Amino acid sequence: MVPKDHQSRPWPGTRRPGCKIRSAKQPLQSPVPHIDSMQPLIPPLARYAARHQDSRNQLSHFFGVPLITFSLLLLGAGLRWSLAGWNLSLAQVVLLALALAYLRLDAMLATLTVITMLPLLWLAEVVAVEATSAAFWWWFGSCFVIGWAVQLLGHVFEGRRPALLDSFWQIFMAPLFVLAESLFALGLRPELQQQLKEYIRTHELV
Repeated sequence: MVPKDHQSRPWPGTRRPGCKIRSAKQPLQSPVPHIDSMQPLIPPLARYAARHQDSRNQLSHFFGVPLITFSLLLLGAGLRWSLAGWNLSLAQVVLLALALAYLRLDAMLATLTVITMLPLLWLAEVVAVEATSAAFWWWFGSCFVIGWAVQLLGHVFEGRRPALLDSFWQIFMAPLFVLAESLFALGLRPELQQQLKEYIRTHELV
């Protein structure tokens, strides 16, 4: 007689009915397939977003980021030169470089972000050309200090230090983050929002 435990065991090379055998050539599926082919925007923006989960901190950046952006554009607009009859400024060159860098990350976000920054650039150019030296530095200092004060207050609510302290390049994610959060609030780009959440969760960023 054959023992019962041997009767229940399948012979080598055989399988029980209903059991599936994975082919050696069949690749293992990723638990988050859409992250495997994610766009280059996701890692840096997710790291920035991970430090801005509190709604009060997010709101503070809607005020702080434009103020700081304007102050830096104003500082750049004060450095001017003429080239082939064109009156150029460092602010114009920096914004163009940012636009090209953003386009490599996400075309839609890049376009909308640059469009929202153009009025700030225009105002910075006007102040740099027409304001007195005292007024110029007053506008720069006021916007820069108030912008950072508002954002630091937001990080007090968040309980985490600004992403800038981990990497200087994170400062360039701020305009994209504000624009992305605005789109999410309007129900736009849900796939991007989901990718950011999945990346933050799988990489344990919070």
